[in-house]
Amino acid sequence: MHTLNRLLLLKSVLRDNFTEQFINRYEAFVLTGEEAQAILNKSQVVLETFPSITDAAILSSIFAGELYETFPVAVIAGTLKYKGVELFSITQAFPTSGKTVSVQVRQKAHFWIEFGGYIIDISFFKRLYSGEVRAPFQHAIIGDFGASRGAIISKADLVNKYGFDYEPQFSLSQYQISRLLEEAKGVATTVPIPGVST
Repeated sequence: MHTLNRLLLLKSVLRDNFTEQFINRYEAFVLTGEEAQAILNKSQVVLETFPSITDAAILSSIFAGELYETFPVAVIAGTLKYKGVELFSITQAFPTSGKTVSVQVRQKAHFWIEFGGYIIDISFFKRLYSGEVRAPFQHAIIGDFGASRGAIISKADLVNKYGFDYEPQFSLSQYQISRLLEEAKGVATTVPIPGVST
């Protein structure tokens, strides 16, 4: 997707759940290389803390909870392609901001975090290794990247270089994220979840 078209689409998606003030801050924020490295390190901790969770919406919400206080983050839902092949997409009606995101929608779509000109995808390789990507494509991607990758953290305008195409279609509301965090708490009952009181 052309960079300018993608930026316009992303801004439209953000307007579903965010104020213009937030969007202006979001667009102006520039993530430094040092901050990106710190986020990568933190993503590894999250992946190790929740080894059994492969749900992209839940993992993205957990990680967004870790980043909210410092960064203007948004959890994005949409289509993910690899070398032109659609791996995940939104095939059902997406819920409005006051309704939860069903498991059925989450299984078909992909979810990631964006801010500061970066895409942060904490769940793709977990989904890949768990078998959620169809076999011929799963084997091809593992052949390209190996069998022990963690998060994808890349400038949005460079991620295509690695074969990935993230098409934003919806943003998650604070309510939807909070419901996902509540659900995560049920999966990992002994681990504190950001933003969820015990």
